[in-house]
Amino acid sequence: MASQDAIISLGQVRFGYGTAPVVDGVTAQLKPGKVTALVGPNAAGKTTLMRLMLGLLRPWSGTVEVDARPVAGMPPGQRAGLVSYVPQRPGVRFAFTVRQVIAMGAFGQPRRIVENRVEQAIDEA
Repeated sequence: MASQDAIISLGQVRFGYGTAPVVDGVTAQLKPGKVTALVGPNAAGKTTLMRLMLGLLRPWSGTVEVDARPVAGMPPGQRAGLVSYVPQRPGVRFAFTVRQVIAMGAFGQPRRIVENRVEQAIDEA
């Protein structure tokens, strides 16, 4: 059940690898302007839960919504305009500059915003 003011809502989410559940019955509401921490021991399912919220994995059951819409059905470009992350250990093996990484964050934004503001936003960042 999604909360009206939550940017990310999870409802009884279940997911695992093989037949072993890793995330089992998670329900949460992440609201704008609030800091939320995901804390737990190694191999507790934190990264898996993040990947579910980003739409990179589909839950076995339950709902994952971003901006009150199912994340699973969103096209990648639309999803990129709503959620993004920088992994702790990036899998990309290229020597990107900080400027290039920040510019990649503009991928999901409307073209007119990108053209008019991305360089200014990067400079400010």
